[in-house]
Amino acid sequence: MNKSYSLQETFAPNSSYRVFLACVLITGLSSGLYKGILDNYLAEIVRMSEMDRGGSQNSSGR
Repeated sequence: MNKSYSLQETFAPNSSYRVFLACVLITGLSSGLYKGILDNYLAEIVRMSEMDRGGSQNSSGR
């Protein structure tokens, strides 16, 4: 009933799905590192509280 598929069966034979999946992985890792570094910088260097950091990060996305 539940058949599992391999990546070779899921994607077209000559597609570059490995490059795409590597890009998704790298983007996720870099986003996580950036968020962690930014939070630590704002907390330790700028001495912002969690409430201040949340306000500054949410308002910059506008």
